[in-house]
Amino acid sequence: MSFNLVQENEFMSLAVFANFRIDTEERLQRMKDSFESFNGSEIEQWVINARGPFKDDAVQYLKDRLGVKLISFNLESKDGWFFDSRKMIEIIKCDYVFFWIEDHICMCGANQFNVVVRELKSLDVEYLGYSWFGMGLFLNQFRNIAGTEGDSLTLYNYTKEMNLLRQKNSLLEIGVQSYFISLCGIFKKDLFVKILKSNRPYLHRWPKQTPFDFEKRWDDIYILPVRYGVPKFEMFAAIDDDNVHPGSSLFARGLYPNRVSRADMLAIRDNIVQKNNLFGLREILGKFSVVKSLSKFLKRVSYHF
Repeated sequence: MSFNLVQENEFMSLAVFANFRIDTEERLQRMKDSFESFNGSEIEQWVINARGPFKDDAVQYLKDRLGVKLISFNLESKDGWFFDSRKMIEIIKCDYVFFWIEDHICMCGANQFNVVVRELKSLDVEYLGYSWFGMGLFLNQFRNIAGTEGDSLTLYNYTKEMNLLRQKNSLLEIGVQSYFISLCGIFKKDLFVKILKSNRPYLHRWPKQTPFDFEKRWDDIYILPVRYGVPKFEMFAAIDDDNVHPGSSLFARGLYPNRVSRADMLAIRDNIVQKNNLFGLREILGKFSVVKSLSKFLKRVSYHF
């Protein structure tokens, strides 16, 4: 680990946090393109842990461009993503944390990005999802819900009651309920730390080597209420993932070269997660319909090992 100490009296605004796996040349290139798309924004700290075969290339690239702003770690323990990420957060001195996902591209530019961050602070927003805009369709999930209008975002008091309204809209709009906190978020530091240090869900939904249990789905209401920001325009877009809005990725819009398919990239990731004995047992049980519930339970248990 290498870092530069921050003076206690120095004002900090926004830190970038990333604990990502750079496992192919393609993912390294996407990371570079993502970085350049919002480079120049008003960011004081870059707290980065790169894993995988191309981790050194990733860190060197960032070091060449960021200099002393880069705080780099070299963590990949058997205890998993959350364990390692918790080691990183103590160095963050900023008010807000930008959770950087390396395959999302900034669509609004550094200047407009800065405008949003300043408004987050002025409205005391705790969370804003910066991607998955769905070419504007995402906003339909908040129709007929009262909020406080800013210039670049709308602030909502996201309570359990509001979540019911939002999920009703989501079912009408896309046919499924929505996660209300994504990895692709800008967080007030206190909320970011609270989520990262939480042990919930008690039974993991994803392998411990991945960050996805950080996200909060429609029934994770224990985290509410949250001062919730919704941008009025597209800030970032996913390179290859349409998510719930077909045609919204940069691949689908013809805005990013399709060098390697999403299916191929996911296959590489799937091969990385080690299959322990419980994982193998649930694969066998999953072939029998009468034990599918047990298989699902064992699948989630296997993510703890």
